Amino acid sequence: MLLYRLKPFCGPKHYIFKDPDRPDHTYQAESKEVLLKQILSYRSQNELPPIQHLNLVLDNYWANLPENAENAEIAPPLKRGFLAYLKGGIALLDYVFYGDKAMVSQEEAERRGTICLTCPYNTFPDKGAFIGWSDRMAEACVGEKYVSMHDELGNCEACSCTLKAKVFYKGPFRCSHEEMEKFPTFCWQRHECAKGNKS
Repeated sequence: MLLYRLKPFCGPKHYIFKDPDRPDHTYQAESKEVLLKQILSYRSQNELPPIQHLNLVLDNYWANLPENAENAEIAPPLKRGFLAYLKGGIALLDYVFYGDKAMVSQEEAERRGTICLTCPYNTFPDKGAFIGWSDRMAEACVGEKYVSMHDELGNCEACSCTLKAKVFYKGPFRCSHEEMEKFPTFCWQRHECAKGNKS
């Protein structure tokens, strides 16, 4: 999964942004500076935390709007951390909105969750507001589905996805050989990637 930005010297058609924590609230301004002030002011007044890497988030948001497509380009790679967990959330949202929406049975999700529960890659990283939002969106897309170990599942350190949601996604998943090798041999995701790469 790649992040995008607008090409140098190209601004967005409109300076707009939908708040990740208040999706019914859209900011709109005549310049980036004014938009930034609006975002900071609104979130502060509503006791919402600052959005980490806001400039990066805005660039990616604008570059993914159809109206700015002709001026969009792939952003240069960044170090793991913020980017990795942002990718994980976006990957799950892409799967939900554009991929196969089918879910596995409760029994299969429980089996997967049990594997993740004892895996050392089941982690609970500190996440900014935007990454937390993408995780919550992915989790909301599975509806009322929960596994018995729901509260004990965090984010997978190998793929960065939120496991609370991913255990329900049917798969198979497509990933590079390098990405697949990050998963332990016992990992159910590794098997789903192997199937996806063969299809």
